[in-house]
Amino acid sequence: MSNKFFFEVELPAYDFRINHKNNIMFVGSCFAENTGTLFQEHFFNSLINPFGVLYNPASIAAFIEQVLSKKLLSKKDLIEYKGLWHSFLHHSSFSGHDRKKVLKKINENIEKANSFILKADFLFITLGTAFIYELKETGKIVANCHKLPASFFERRLMGIAEIEILMFRIFEKLHNLNSNLKIVLTISPVRHLKDGAIGNNLSKSSLIVATQRLVNKLDFVYYFPSYEIVLDELRDYRFYAEDLTHPNNIAVKYIWEKLNNAFFGDETKQLLKKIDKLNNALNHRPFNPYSDEFEKFIDNCEKQIDLVEKELGRIPFDVNERLEELKNMRKG
Repeated sequence: MSNKFFFEVELPAYDFRINHKNNIMFVGSCFAENTGTLFQEHFFNSLINPFGVLYNPASIAAFIEQVLSKKLLSKKDLIEYKGLWHSFLHHSSFSGHDRKKVLKKINENIEKANSFILKADFLFITLGTAFIYELKETGKIVANCHKLPASFFERRLMGIAEIEILMFRIFEKLHNLNSNLKIVLTISPVRHLKDGAIGNNLSKSSLIVATQRLVNKLDFVYYFPSYEIVLDELRDYRFYAEDLTHPNNIAVKYIWEKLNNAFFGDETKQLLKKIDKLNNALNHRPFNPYSDEFEKFIDNCEKQIDLVEKELGRIPFDVNERLEELKNMRKG
């Protein structure tokens, strides 16, 4: 009898390693944000969702197309609804009352994303759903409905071939402009229960088949099984948030450990241990900031920062800010 109590998903043997010299972009669902944030917290040079959270393949392809063309939006590209200005290419986090400010933020992000993606080493894309919403008036697929009436949209499930062809074309275009780029596809383990249990499975299945076809056709495209890990290794609701659809922090950190083993070499893993130690120290809140022990603690934090900076060649700006916050506790 086996001593194992769960099925362990076998990770592919990837022919590359990620380190702190790399530029990494994360695009897609909220799970892409969770993963990307962990990379940022560990001092990787990364950019997360320049258009906000995107769920479906068509909106992600539209994002890449917009960024590669560096085509800025104009006032006519925004729509107004109930006092807010929106872009159908963007998440509602970009919406606002002031049209000029909305447009400014959007266009600044297009320019930033264009510069970043052309020098990026890795692009992680997390697909959330194969269901899309098309604006009836124009037939265009929207990234977000922005709470407009449902009668404005037509909802449908993208076909497997449709997803494959759409992403194949945009990936080839991207690769032609940045031949060093490697694309890692993942399927979000977040359950889209608003589609119903059957609809969610149809959607995820379509995404899985399409991504596997892309991996088989393009040698710079890879697949990381985050969806399979959560479903097969974390088959329990205790690994989900209260909504029973989003993986909780335990699950996200479990995926992070899997990413560590899949993509990082020994040297990077050792550096990550030092970064974890530093982050834990900077997040510490001492009982008595006026004690001699606290003074020693601050000295130790400064030594840790110097050690990481020497090895990494840089230090994120917020690290020194967090250290100053600790020092200022004595003034409080």
